[in-house]
Amino acid sequence: MNVSMKLNAVKALMQSLKFDLSDKQALVNLLNAELKPEVQTQNLAEPETFGEKQKFEMLFEDGTTGFYQRKNEKPVGIIVNRSGLRFAIYCRTHGCPDNTCRSSARRCASNLNTVSGKGWCVIREEHCRAINNREVFTDLCAQLRILGCRPIVASKFKEVLTDDGSLTANEWEVWFVMDL
Repeated sequence: MNVSMKLNAVKALMQSLKFDLSDKQALVNLLNAELKPEVQTQNLAEPETFGEKQKFEMLFEDGTTGFYQRKNEKPVGIIVNRSGLRFAIYCRTHGCPDNTCRSSARRCASNLNTVSGKGWCVIREEHCRAINNREVFTDLCAQLRILGCRPIVASKFKEVLTDDGSLTANEWEVWFVMDL
């Protein structure tokens, strides 16, 4: 039923019940009182978003996800859903310096805050392969830049430290992921 049909039905009902002006105002006040708590609850439950819709969904500290940035809240990770994997790449600044060995990187990962009971780990080769597509990689790095984060390395001389792979470069970046 469209809005004009609903309004016509309400008008007909009010005329048949012989509503006067004070009855109409009482009804409006009653409806406002009924709807107000619901609207307030809804506004409190939904965080204020801003900016353009992002290509990749983002993970927030409270375990919720969304495609829009939230006012005064930076996401914890960017979600990649590709090649049968669904995982979040940690996008905040962390205290684990690049060129760190695997064991130190694992310790850093274990110290990151969990999200909905799930922990972070050093990125694995399967995650790297999932984003190893020119379009996915380019879009992911662009979104990292939009969020004010460093992009993932794209160099012949520098790689990403993987928890299960071998390092062939002299320098590498440390990235963390969470399997979802």
